[in-house]
Amino acid sequence: MKFTAEQIQIFRDIPTPAILSKLGIEVKNIRGNDYWYCSPSRPEKTPSFKVNIQRNTSIDFGGDGKQMDNIKLIQQMFHCSFLDACNKLADGFSNQSFSFQKPTLIEEKQSKIQITEVKPLYSYALKGYIQSRGISLSVAERHCKEVHYRNGNSDRDFYAVGFQTVSSSWILRSSVAKLCSGSNYSLTPGTDKTKVIVTEGFMDTLSLFCLYKSIPYGVITLNSLSNISKALPLFDNYKTVVLILDNDAPADKVVQDIISKHPQAVDRRREVLGTYKDINEVLISKK
Repeated sequence: MKFTAEQIQIFRDIPTPAILSKLGIEVKNIRGNDYWYCSPSRPEKTPSFKVNIQRNTSIDFGGDGKQMDNIKLIQQMFHCSFLDACNKLADGFSNQSFSFQKPTLIEEKQSKIQITEVKPLYSYALKGYIQSRGISLSVAERHCKEVHYRNGNSDRDFYAVGFQTVSSSWILRSSVAKLCSGSNYSLTPGTDKTKVIVTEGFMDTLSLFCLYKSIPYGVITLNSLSNISKALPLFDNYKTVVLILDNDAPADKVVQDIISKHPQAVDRRREVLGTYKDINEVLISKK
């Protein structure tokens, strides 16, 4: 099977800790952006295999010491060709049910996503995913949960970073999943009740809290532009509504509509985003 350049880049962009975790290889030590493992290529007691989650590369210091992307890592682990490694990533390691298709938001009906467990963030794979987005673990642990769920009629449990909505449904994100158990906006309360900030996705909200350490205002996270009609009535409760949606055409239209109906709303994308697409891109650019 041939792969496009875009598909190959998707394979390289998968957080390496997520791949290792799916193969049953768990991190032994974490030092900043470096995750240390016992080598997946040989038995050892002292970890000599390092994954840098910022670069998303790995080095086996007990091996040849060369920097590897995900494809080269799979080639080394399975002694296979470049194409075979891509096939393994695309197939999700056969029966592992691990899809690496480029994520797209799936607006699942509540009945299709069954939440089986909600707990504090624990999984190293999820923490690696969070950090790969530039988000500090302290911010993520304060605002998110580790959510285990089943999709459709599957009896297999999956897990993701969960961000709760006002209707108690969950927005679910991981390196391989972009789902929701029910679509709605989220509200993070603030101490100053006169102003509210509106973001598009929860990674933007988390990025906002990383960029600006103490924000006294509440934040409304739409989670999807389609939720704007549900959130609009809240705007009447504030003297100022600060809009920091994405820098794209769909958001342009929503911003114009909001300002036409709520004169207290102001578009702050130019000041906050500049030429970047969203708040998360701004955060990553500063790393």
